[in-house]
Amino acid sequence: MSEQNNGKIGSIGWADLTVENASQLRDFYHKVVGWGTADVDMDGYSDFCMLESRTNNAVAGICHARGLNAEVRSARS
Repeated sequence: MSEQNNGKIGSIGWADLTVENASQLRDFYHKVVGWGTADVDMDGYSDFCMLESRTNNAVAGICHARGLNAEVRSARS
């Protein structure tokens, strides 16, 4: 992955979602927005970093609502 966008106007800084259907949401953003993905090993399953297609910058995280994340609410910054 390349460096973050350093807060450029109009760019995505980071969005983080913790949801039951993380794989489906990953596929949705890949198909509709064109973002790539990078798997994040979670010891038995993968969560995902979403990569902006033009720059390959990580712009979002999509996590399964399980394990330590079971009670985490979705958030963005």
